[in-house]
Amino acid sequence: MIRVCPICNTKESSLYMRKNARNNRDKVELRKCKNCGFVYSIVSRFRYEGFGNNIDVIFKTREELLEIAYNQNVNKLVSEIIKKSGLKDGSKVLDFGCGIGLISLCFQEHGFQTFGIEKSNPFLQKHKDLNIKSASKLEEFKYEKGNFDIIILKDVLEHVDFPVETLKLLVSYLKPNGYFYIRIPNVYYYPFHWSIDTEAHINHFTTKILDKLFLENKMKKNSFINVYDIKTKVGKIYHAVFWNLRYILPMYHQISVLYKQALKMGFLWGKIGGSPDQCLMADGNGSQKIT
Repeated sequence: MIRVCPICNTKESSLYMRKNARNNRDKVELRKCKNCGFVYSIVSRFRYEGFGNNIDVIFKTREELLEIAYNQNVNKLVSEIIKKSGLKDGSKVLDFGCGIGLISLCFQEHGFQTFGIEKSNPFLQKHKDLNIKSASKLEEFKYEKGNFDIIILKDVLEHVDFPVETLKLLVSYLKPNGYFYIRIPNVYYYPFHWSIDTEAHINHFTTKILDKLFLENKMKKNSFINVYDIKTKVGKIYHAVFWNLRYILPMYHQISVLYKQALKMGFLWGKIGGSPDQCLMADGNGSQKIT
């Protein structure tokens, strides 16, 4: 499917990344909308229905998957989301694009009710063994809108054909005091990345455009959640060396900017009318301030 801008539906665009660019892994051209500046893949051809058939994770037990979640710090991410949202056990979680179900399993360990949406048929079958309630479409749950305490959209919005419509639909299923966690790749780090996914990732966001979409849906940004830990090589170098030298190293600011641009963006949003007493807020530029 040849695409126009999925944010404003404008057809006019300019070249953002060539097919043969050194770090264009899938050789799909990226375009930049001339109206709103959004970057998107010119075609959408990846299909998820059969994904997961022959990968090792499909044969793992619940205990083994929880161990994987702990090794990948998914449990830390879930704990941080729970802490910053203030939600209690028994709350309802919608894990949209849940994959094999690592996020859902971690929320279940905290006593939350989880519901997953996933296109992959092998993963949907696996969820039955894992005691994860799941469906391929949200409508299959037959829930009334305003039903969920928190919706998780981790590494998903970059994959969907219609991100504006998807967000609008999902937000309508949040309770008035509900929360929305979203994580997406940051398009600003692309020049520094050695391999960009341009086939499965068809939407490429900036913080500015993400803010615009959520504000249009009457959401308020509550907190930035750093989803990377210091176990990565870059993280170890940054925290062990440059962080300690930040007051005396002339190039520290530039190095810090490059490192932060390489992070994915993870934000917690609250529906208007939600709790105002979050300890960390972010303004429209993504900068943080204590409140």
